[in-house]
Amino acid sequence: MDKEIHLVRKISFFFFLGLIVFLPMMVLAGETPTMVIEEAKFAIDQARKAGAEQKAYDDLSAAKSWLARAEKEYEDARSFFSRMSTSKTQKAKDDEIIYLASMAKIKAIIAENKAKKDALLKDLQDTRKDLADYQGTIAVLKKNLEEAQKAKEIQAKAEAERALNRRVEVAIQTGE
Repeated sequence: MDKEIHLVRKISFFFFLGLIVFLPMMVLAGETPTMVIEEAKFAIDQARKAGAEQKAYDDLSAAKSWLARAEKEYEDARSFFSRMSTSKTQKAKDDEIIYLASMAKIKAIIAENKAKKDALLKDLQDTRKDLADYQGTIAVLKKNLEEAQKAKEIQAKAEAERALNRRVEVAIQTGE
């Protein structure tokens, strides 16, 4: 039981670590700010569907906050005055938006996975309870089976004694 929970925690830790280390690198690989913002929105929606509003509210709120900042920066970057800036400045602004949206996406994925982990742990506990109930039922059934077998043995002995008694009575009556 504890080994399973420990394993789930280990897997979760390494998954989150991988997300934190590798996801920003993957997100930064040639995607536009618009794409990353849309992916972050989708990740937030998936987290909500997984129940993160109840199970991982802080992470989901952080994701929404990162997304709001990314969207604000995106709107600012698309303003008339921003379009007049140099391509180097525009590239830096796009990188900042991608970073903010990536963080929103990461936080949403973390929130989703926390919610899923809580759901899995609840399912695991329910399954263990059901298993304990089934094991109890099996123990009762085994006991009933043993009692039924003993009753059959007793009945067979009684029938054998009755048959013997009948033979003895017949033998006495016939004089044998």
